[in-house]
Amino acid sequence: MLSVLIVDDSSTIRKMLSALLSDMNFNVVATAASGDEGIKLYNEYRPNLVTMDINMPGITGIEALKKIRDKYKDANILMLTSRGEDQLVVESIKYGAKGYILKPLNKGKIEKAVLNIFPDIFKTDEEKKDEESQIKNYESSIKDTLTNLYTVQYMHHTIQHLIEMHDRSEEFAVGLLIIKINDLDKIAAESSTIERDIILTQTADKIHETIRTTDIAVRLNSDEFAIFVLGSATKDMNTIANRLKFGIEEIKNKAINENSLKARIGVVIHQKEEKLISFIERADLAVIQA
Repeated sequence: MLSVLIVDDSSTIRKMLSALLSDMNFNVVATAASGDEGIKLYNEYRPNLVTMDINMPGITGIEALKKIRDKYKDANILMLTSRGEDQLVVESIKYGAKGYILKPLNKGKIEKAVLNIFPDIFKTDEEKKDEESQIKNYESSIKDTLTNLYTVQYMHHTIQHLIEMHDRSEEFAVGLLIIKINDLDKIAAESSTIERDIILTQTADKIHETIRTTDIAVRLNSDEFAIFVLGSATKDMNTIANRLKFGIEEIKNKAINENSLKARIGVVIHQKEEKLISFIERADLAVIQA
């Protein structure tokens, strides 16, 4: 039975979620009315799953997510939101949230979100023995279907091991580039989401053309990509960034009209003993400065 912590400033939502989850045979071990209380209760109970309201007074849901994930890299957190395209939702996925549940809540939405994290939770014993199905699920989960780059979920599982290797040996360096494409939402609004997707695939093609076979490229969200550069190649990160910037800004597409795309790229190198959340935050800051 999965143990669940509910974090939401609304007592109505806490009661509703508690009833729904209990009805689905989950064990609601605690509920919290704030992000700070949620962090405290997570430390106490270490639940299998957390539902976290994204907008709360005081410490926000995304800040609580960061603090929990910074200490517990295996934490499974689902964000609750009334807007699926909210920028905070996008940010939360980048920092390790396993997905989101869109309000108003119902059993079907909760089941779908939980299945994305625990694909075997509702399976019979016979279905769990189907190894071929499990392999297929794994393969489809590590690559983004649109760009064929790794997913952000795969990033959190894999990069953690790489930075731990750097912690053990300074000779094994890990660098991170975050690439943000400007105004993609505006382009989609003025043309179509199809044109935006075409631009994303064109950008992914540029990334594939530029990176080395040892680099790990990830699609972070709707307008951001990440590239992890390993070993001695970190010395060439500025060269990689410049090639990518020029390559992306040369992309031609009818949705762009006469203007070129604009890309901002943040470049950072992992510091010994630095946790993954802090590493990504520094890269985000570098993108803002860019």
